[in-house]
Amino acid sequence: MEYDGLDPHAVYVVRGTGYGPVWLKINGERVEPSLDGTKTGELREFPVPQHCLKQRRLVLTWGCPPESKYLPWREQPRLAEVWLLRNPPDAATGGSP
Repeated sequence: MEYDGLDPHAVYVVRGTGYGPVWLKINGERVEPSLDGTKTGELREFPVPQHCLKQRRLVLTWGCPPESKYLPWREQPRLAEVWLLRNPPDAATGGSP
């Protein structure tokens, strides 16, 4: 996924849903989730590092742990939805950052 024309001074998170463990790389750099729901319908969130926004462009690539390729297809990780959120509300307080 690619996003262009982003505000390099804003705060962004990548939010998604799916099933199982999913890895995210932003501009080739692996990012750890701040919220890591792995069951169907649970949210996972990845904060976008500020230095990744310098070029006003993000390239998101997704992957799975190598051992997941040995799982039956119904148990393999998958991504269902992805959102790029600007200035997301703080999940703990429900307010703005």
